[in-house]
Amino acid sequence: MLILNYNVTMGRFLWVYSLVQGITEAIPVSSSSHIRLIAQWMQFPLSLALESALHMGTGLAFCAVYPSSVGKMFLGFFHILRGHFTTKEARWWMFVAISSLPVLIVGGILHVLHIRLQSPNIIAFLCVLFGFLLWWSDQYGARLYPVKIEKFEKGWAYRALTLGFLQMLALLPGVSRLGACLLASRWIGYSRIESLRISISLGIVSIFACVTLEAQTWRTLGLSSFLWGQTIAITFTSCVVTLLIFRYYIERFSFLWFFFYRCILAIFLLCYSAVF
Repeated sequence: MLILNYNVTMGRFLWVYSLVQGITEAIPVSSSSHIRLIAQWMQFPLSLALESALHMGTGLAFCAVYPSSVGKMFLGFFHILRGHFTTKEARWWMFVAISSLPVLIVGGILHVLHIRLQSPNIIAFLCVLFGFLLWWSDQYGARLYPVKIEKFEKGWAYRALTLGFLQMLALLPGVSRLGACLLASRWIGYSRIESLRISISLGIVSIFACVTLEAQTWRTLGLSSFLWGQTIAITFTSCVVTLLIFRYYIERFSFLWFFFYRCILAIFLLCYSAVF
């Protein structure tokens, strides 16, 4: 009976975590801020193993919504192995690889050194700051020099490096992985839809790199196969639905409302941390 009650309680916690992670990872609102609030509210700490399971769900969701980008990355890799560096697929692979390299290196170092910033004050400040920067880059950054990702005209490698270094900001809590990539993409001139496609492609690489680093912690979670599958399935489903809605939204509206939401979230995070 104790085991049954434990599984039921654990299942409820996982439902909440999975829904929150799936929704907030698919929009630029900082999943880490929401997860911190949920962890404090439910008094159920988020382990690295559980975090890895949640990342697995969101990574699979990204692949499901943008299968063409994933396919082009695989094709590009094989084209490069065969020495075909000028094909569209090969250049797309190189673009994603160059953009992903900085965050993979720095993220790996932080993982090895076990460095994690968890201060609610820092998270709240960064949440507001990067909400504003995302809105600003959306409104003004794209006016500097509009580009098209498929053309890969002169300077595409420079833009890939710029994306890579700006994406490292996503390692800071409160920034949002998707938000940092969207900010960088809009800043250097890509359209919203192109920025989302780039951001999701970079997110796939960084998420599965994170899952790989945390793979050794899976056994410590102590979940049954059913609960493990449930966690991934709920995260996957909520992320896919949210991402499809978000893609429809950005075709018509700006990121201003996300800036307002992040301000409210920061205030709530500070107040909740001060009380509890």
